Amino acid sequence: LAADASVVAAEAALEAARLEIELLVVRAPLDATVLKVDVRPGEFVAAGPSTGSPAMTLGALEPLHVRVDLDENDAALYRAGAPGKGFVRGRGGAEAPIPLEFARVEPYVTPKKALTGSVQERVDVRVLQIVYRVAATPAGLALYPGQQLDVFLDDAAP
Repeated sequence: LAADASVVAAEAALEAARLEIELLVVRAPLDATVLKVDVRPGEFVAAGPSTGSPAMTLGALEPLHVRVDLDENDAALYRAGAPGKGFVRGRGGAEAPIPLEFARVEPYVTPKKALTGSVQERVDVRVLQIVYRVAATPAGLALYPGQQLDVFLDDAAP
């Protein structure tokens, strides 16, 4: 009888330990790749809304998307669905163009956040954001999330 009670107590302690471990496990809300980790062992991460940078950044690597900032002064010239091509920034177009397929327009003009640091760049620019999907990556070229491309859009409607 005492042995049965100690077995029941041990099973309860084991279940409590399993539950404690389950509460400490972090699970992603979707199937994704960890792109960036900004938390280290021993650091505290507050639950709930945060004002700082996220502890982890997750994302899908297939397909890659490119967010194009189109100056609001040029927005009227843009034809929805226009195909485009991209080039890795800093390579001077030495490689083959990266074909881009139209994905969607985010139809709210916002202040530009991705500043290049160029002397000629205005900081009071507002942009229309257009999202393109990388149709195919040329052989021998590696593309990574967050990488900047120089993008050229066709001015003719599709």
